[in-house]
Amino acid sequence: MKRNNVDENIVYTQYAEPVNHGHGKIVRYLKTLHFRPRLFGVDQQDVWKKIETLNAMYEVALSEERARYDALLGAALTPAAQPEEEGVHHEKCG
Repeated sequence: MKRNNVDENIVYTQYAEPVNHGHGKIVRYLKTLHFRPRLFGVDQQDVWKKIETLNAMYEVALSEERARYDALLGAALTPAAQPEEEGVHHEKCG
């Protein structure tokens, strides 16, 4: 059924730009995801298998994002990464 030139049967989804390799794989997977049809719906085993696959992909992407975040945080917390103010020099006391 069309209302205001929009087909209500079509799902409109926007995908964000991938932030890492794992996220990119998930985006590509979701764009091509189809379930095996059955007489009255879809094959439940096929759905659960694809959910397990998607969950594994999310775990990989989360691990990659944690590594990226840890690297950025580590770089931000090292003294060498922080520029010194002009005319101010820090000396060790001791």
